[in-house]
Amino acid sequence: MMKRLAILLFIFVCTGLPVTTVAENASVEIAEATLNRLINEVGILSDGGVAQPFSVTELPALFEECIHVGFLGCGKLPLNVDGFGIEGIPLVVCRQRGGGVAVLPVGDPVPWQWWISDMSVDVKNGSMSFTATVTTRVGNDWKTVTRSVGAAVRFDSAANRLKLDISDFKVPLTLGGSNSQLDVAPVDVAKYYGVTLPIIPQTFAVRLPDGNTRNVTGKVTSATPSYSTDTLKVSFDVSF
Repeated sequence: MMKRLAILLFIFVCTGLPVTTVAENASVEIAEATLNRLINEVGILSDGGVAQPFSVTELPALFEECIHVGFLGCGKLPLNVDGFGIEGIPLVVCRQRGGGVAVLPVGDPVPWQWWISDMSVDVKNGSMSFTATVTTRVGNDWKTVTRSVGAAVRFDSAANRLKLDISDFKVPLTLGGSNSQLDVAPVDVAKYYGVTLPIIPQTFAVRLPDGNTRNVTGKVTSATPSYSTDTLKVSFDVSF
């Protein structure tokens, strides 16, 4: 689908342009509904695994190799803390990224999984936003986060492609309260749904009066987006 859209996009940009100069303000309009169909072609993404929770109250969350060293034998805990047993607290020694070591309390391994759903783009007059819902399950703890962030379309001239640039949208996997977290990367929604459309330079064979042909290559050199209600418009400069 992306390849078909890219070919159509280039045809829209180049149709009718003179072949001897740089054509300014060639443009294509893309309906919000079309953008949403493209986003939903990516589909509902998910991942899962097993990890150990750790406390992030006082110690940084980024560690390298960790070694289990035993238990903190404090008898029965007064409360059943999420991810931890009630007979003692398991401990690990971890090498911190950048140097140093730290002793961490860890919980029993717990299964985790996440899903991204209900993705949509909303184009308004002067702006565009991206919305999605992230559902996480850590052990028996379920959480749902729905968030809207800014979005924009940008042209990468080095790679000859348009990119949907979504603002920072990361959801961490936590267990119970905010003090217990997994050593698993946050769900990076912007990374997964920042789709790109290639705009490949095209070569056309132009028939000359003497019967010969001349090959003319068109290439997009820059692009400027503008946003109006339900419509994205991208204006291009095209060189030949």
